[in-house]
Amino acid sequence: MTATNLKRDAEILRYRLIVGEVSVEDVVAWADGIIMKEPEPDASLLDISLARRGGVHEVVRLLRTVPGETSSIDVMRAWLGHMLTALRSDPGCGRTIAQWLYRWAIEGELPEAEFGWEPYALDDSFHLADTGVCSLDDALAQLEEYLLRHAAAVNR
Repeated sequence: MTATNLKRDAEILRYRLIVGEVSVEDVVAWADGIIMKEPEPDASLLDISLARRGGVHEVVRLLRTVPGETSSIDVMRAWLGHMLTALRSDPGCGRTIAQWLYRWAIEGELPEAEFGWEPYALDDSFHLADTGVCSLDDALAQLEEYLLRHAAAVNR
């Protein structure tokens, strides 16, 4: 695996771990799988593999140490693809996804030039659905449409 692919995968896993889509155990299994395939795995993977009992924050920190270069835009598009898959399998997670989009937009992880202004408003759609201004189905449809437009094609 190239350093770029390794870094990209680590960053995607980092976001997925932060939002609770994967567990520490899942991340450790990912590192273990690479260690088994690579004749000389990077030390960062060994650290992740040994973090089986570490908390989410520790494993998030360790994922950041994986070497390589990657595009933050590509990583975020891949994460959006995972969120689209999650939404389709469980529409009940739509509100949480919208909240994470809002958070990532505020923190600069979803730059408006690349991802538009919608992450600031999608969460509001769910609040409006709560008050009856629009339906929950409308809020979910807006979220899915946004994810379809911005997610990496491989996850559609």
